[in-house]
Amino acid sequence: NNAVIGTSFDGNKVYVFNSIQTTRRLAKGVASTTRDENGEWSELKKENIPGFVIGEGVYSFYINPSEDVLLIAAPNDTANHIDLNVSIKQEDGSWGEMKSLGSKINTTGNEISPYLFKDKKTLYFSSDGHKGKGSSDIFMSLRLDDSWQNWTTPMNLGKPINSKDFDAYFIIGNNEEVYFTSNRDQDLSEIYYTRISKSPYRNLEDLIVEGQFLYKGLPA
Repeated sequence: NNAVIGTSFDGNKVYVFNSIQTTRRLAKGVASTTRDENGEWSELKKENIPGFVIGEGVYSFYINPSEDVLLIAAPNDTANHIDLNVSIKQEDGSWGEMKSLGSKINTTGNEISPYLFKDKKTLYFSSDGHKGKGSSDIFMSLRLDDSWQNWTTPMNLGKPINSKDFDAYFIIGNNEEVYFTSNRDQDLSEIYYTRISKSPYRNLEDLIVEGQFLYKGLPA
């Protein structure tokens, strides 16, 4: 299996995932290739990510266009489920140690297909461990600090994105078009398309906040 997991802003660098080591020396794991001025692609160069070891199981990745955040959905070594992790590019150009996104995002179920919006704070992913409408739904969460482990409670995107079946691999295009995969009303997944009619992360005054406000001990 070979898959594109991200590109640079100008499209001249492509990151790929290779699950098989072949005689052509394709890097097993995450690799990158660069296009030269003649339009030719270089040999794949392996991206070394401390703490990430490829094995059996389901994997999914996302590298943002600024090429400094790598999200990894990988099997948990100590449990029978898939968790979301992150590696941050360091000042010297190397990748930092892979670490979990924490318990607010990861559950005892499976969290897969991460996508990070261009603000580097808005995370979209698919999960069957958070409360949803079907076998696996797409959720959104906002990063609250630089630890990458402190997030808002994931919000289910609801209809028409999510269905009673499997929904995953959500991405947003340059013009707020949205693509995702779903097997609704069929056995195998297909790609679906829609557009964002209103951006919830830009219109915070429209959010409904539920909670209890405590004024005890404050001045009148």
